Amino acid sequence: MHPQSSGDSPLDSRSYSSSDFKCPIQFTLDLIGSKWAILILRELFASAPNQNGRPARRTHEFLDALPGLSTKTLMARLRELEEHGLIERTVYAEIPPRVEYRLTDKGREIQPVMAALHQVGMRWLQQGVCECPLDMPHQEAPQPDALPNALPNALPDALTAIAPNTQPHLAACSSSRVESQV
Repeated sequence: MHPQSSGDSPLDSRSYSSSDFKCPIQFTLDLIGSKWAILILRELFASAPNQNGRPARRTHEFLDALPGLSTKTLMARLRELEEHGLIERTVYAEIPPRVEYRLTDKGREIQPVMAALHQVGMRWLQQGVCECPLDMPHQEAPQPDALPNALPNALPDALTAIAPNTQPHLAACSSSRVESQV
């Protein structure tokens, strides 16, 4: 039973150039914004440790947890997330074959974003019951190093509450479309 890990691959099989993206938010959404991708990542964050003690999910576990997700779409999203280097796939030499998916270090970097989405969603739902498999109270969520200096003061209170004492910084988001929305 020797696993073959795909490891962290380059960003994507598609070619990106610095001129393709002027905004880091647009770039990140391109990586995780496909339908079902963020929910697949959520399931990986919520996954239980496997036999080796590492959190992982198998294909049928994703399908069980995400009603309405087809096998074809799941496989396409898993492939995309793997190509982006957010997850890794491990194939075990067993009969029948066993394949597991887990977050890479790069994939785990999205955790503060997931925690922020969870916090805002809970506030917007205004319900005491949460069926989300993640237990992500905002206080325990690590903040990315760049967040306090990366968000503009002009963001709505709901977002600046996540990163208090933020400084304006939109140099990387220089497209007029982004500036006009802020």
